[in-house]
Amino acid sequence: MRARLVALVLCVVVPALLVSVLEAVRAWEAGRAATERMLTARAEALASAVRRELDLSRATLQALATAPQLTTGDLAGFHARLQQIALPEGTRVLLTDDTGQILLHSNRPFGTALPKRGDPALASRVFATGEPQVSDLFFGSESRDPLIALGVPVRLDGRVAYDLAVGIRAESLHRVLVEQRLPPGWSAALVDGRGVLLSRTINPGRAVGQPAPAASAAAIAAGETPFSSTSQDGAPIRAAHAAVPGTGWTVLVAIPVARLEAPLRGALLVALVVNGGLLLTGLLAALWHARRISGPLVALSDGATALGRGDAPPPVPRGVREASAAGRALSDAASDLARRGRERDVAERRRGLLVAELNHRVKNTLATVQSLAAQTAKRADGDIGRFTHDFGGRLQALARAHDLLTASAWEGSTLGTAARQALAPWSGQGRLRVVDAGGGPGLVGPHQALALVLGLHELATNAAKHGALSRPEGRVVVRLYADAGGGVLRLDWAESGGPTLSGAQPQQGGFGKRLLERALVHDLGEGSAVRLRFEPEGLRAEIRFLPVGQKDTAFGAPNEDRAAAVVAA
Repeated sequence: MRARLVALVLCVVVPALLVSVLEAVRAWEAGRAATERMLTARAEALASAVRRELDLSRATLQALATAPQLTTGDLAGFHARLQQIALPEGTRVLLTDDTGQILLHSNRPFGTALPKRGDPALASRVFATGEPQVSDLFFGSESRDPLIALGVPVRLDGRVAYDLAVGIRAESLHRVLVEQRLPPGWSAALVDGRGVLLSRTINPGRAVGQPAPAASAAAIAAGETPFSSTSQDGAPIRAAHAAVPGTGWTVLVAIPVARLEAPLRGALLVALVVNGGLLLTGLLAALWHARRISGPLVALSDGATALGRGDAPPPVPRGVREASAAGRALSDAASDLARRGRERDVAERRRGLLVAELNHRVKNTLATVQSLAAQTAKRADGDIGRFTHDFGGRLQALARAHDLLTASAWEGSTLGTAARQALAPWSGQGRLRVVDAGGGPGLVGPHQALALVLGLHELATNAAKHGALSRPEGRVVVRLYADAGGGVLRLDWAESGGPTLSGAQPQQGGFGKRLLERALVHDLGEGSAVRLRFEPEGLRAEIRFLPVGQKDTAFGAPNEDRAAAVVAA
């Protein structure tokens, strides 16, 4: 008993522990995915901010590139104009020719001997493309400061005459990164096209000019984001990158893996502590209860044995509520056995009723078959071949009707389903079509469905022998209608392309005509009517009736003696 209770506790608590761990992992994964999306969004936002900062400098340079002093070659006047502009601290403006020689420097007196550009590649791209360009990180030829340059072309007579560039200290880009106010613990870095750090939010002074970590550079080259890497300090990080439009630069935003996984460690610790405490409590409770219920359980076992022999179960010792309830359950089980015996008797009676109902339906079916056989034989006039053919067709129609009702557990069918089931043998060549004009979904009772299948079989058989289907060009269209106001269902039969009829109503009709005008009306129920019109272009039949449970006297003669009609048929 003690071992079983311990096993029960383990079966309850261990799955709960696993579920808690799985939920914690799933929640952490969802949070990690959201964090990675934030990393990408922040990287894109920082890339846009850097682009805006560069656009401001570019716009200023493009405005200066159109200064009249440059178009007239007055470099001294242009230098004087530069002195009147308040440039940001550490910013210098340079004018360079196509050899990379600096012609003037905003921070040097005009006429001072100047060196060549520290970033000649930028000037070469400006002269080659005639478009604004941004450099990678370089160091000033004199100051050795880490710089980046933005150059625009100065055009004279349609050609690029100068490169007007602004040199910006790389550390000034630190402000752009900081202004984005990254979450605590996050970091951002700006990398040029060669994979060299331009700026970083953490220790920017030590980062500028250092190569980006190899894993980060590989992820940038492969276009992988987010990605795993290491920081400059060697700590594992999870990062995302975004390209700065119009440059070869890339913005990196990273979060330490330890900070990313901290929620998971906390959730797992809570799950282990809580479920471990539950497990310990459950084990102690199981041991305590095992000592209390072992005696009553033995008594319950004896009671179950007595019940199996058919004896009354003995009383269970008091003291354990569950054991007392189990004892009462044994007593109740004895009562249930008696009740189930009574239920078996009721089930036997129901089975008898079911057999009787089946016997009734079989008798009805046999009566229908007998009637069909008698009427067919009467019309065959001793022709065995004709009798066999006609009677076999009617039996097949009756079988199709039974298949239809069996599929619906004899609960009826829809008008469209009954019509298509009845006319299936004649629908394969496309000469007989059933068109749903709104009445197809109408529900019909089982006896109505059986009568419709037999009636439509007679119409189709007559059409194949004497009507439209007896000729290759003949056609039959069956349209199904529903009167939304009165709930009446209608089926119209129209033949065309067959032998020309006289248009007069036949004085005498065969079995099919009688079945349609009398037996079918009876089986369709009160409010039904069948009209046959022998028009020159072909037979027209209109069958109108109400679904089971409705009445309609607007059409036909609902109060005629249908029983007499069936006998006469």
